[in-house]
Amino acid sequence: LTRGLILVNSAGPIVAPEQVDFDVSWNPADADPHTKDPFQAEDFLGVVQDAFKRIISFAGFLLIRRKTRIEKVLRQVYPDDQSNVNEDIVNFILEAAYTDNAFEVFYRTAIGGRAMRTGYTVNNLCDRIKKMNIPTTLIWGVNDPWITSERADKMVQILGSKDCFVPITAGHCAHDENPQDFNHALLMWLESQERSRGNRSY
Repeated sequence: LTRGLILVNSAGPIVAPEQVDFDVSWNPADADPHTKDPFQAEDFLGVVQDAFKRIISFAGFLLIRRKTRIEKVLRQVYPDDQSNVNEDIVNFILEAAYTDNAFEVFYRTAIGGRAMRTGYTVNNLCDRIKKMNIPTTLIWGVNDPWITSERADKMVQILGSKDCFVPITAGHCAHDENPQDFNHALLMWLESQERSRGNRSY
């Protein structure tokens, strides 16, 4: 039933192929919230280590949860066009950072090693995409401070096709910072997929 898939900053962490020491095949249980919590330590040593890590992480969270720090990070997110770095988005992030469980979300996604605890990474997604032969494109902001060219190359390597790679001038949020080029690249790719489907139908 699925003809295509578009992920915008939501695919998850990526692990270099040579660093993967677990099974990268996709397991539906990974998406089941009722399965065992991978962040729940099973022994005393694990509890102590997790508590120590949480204390250090909480101190970092308090430092990050400041208006000046948020503005600084946003300017890294939008290196080419900082017109989106304004009072509204800063206040929106600040409001979210003061909600219940904000630290827990921060810890699990940014600090706690979610990929290594669950074994669920971009690698799993790419493995599933390859097995199902799903058309894929990677629209990458070349000035992204976190998803560097090395990481982008690794994702292309995992997907096994250089044809899916489309670099554009933008940072981490390419779709928001440079929507004109992002939308153009996406529409061109969608049109090529439609033509490909049309050719196969004859």
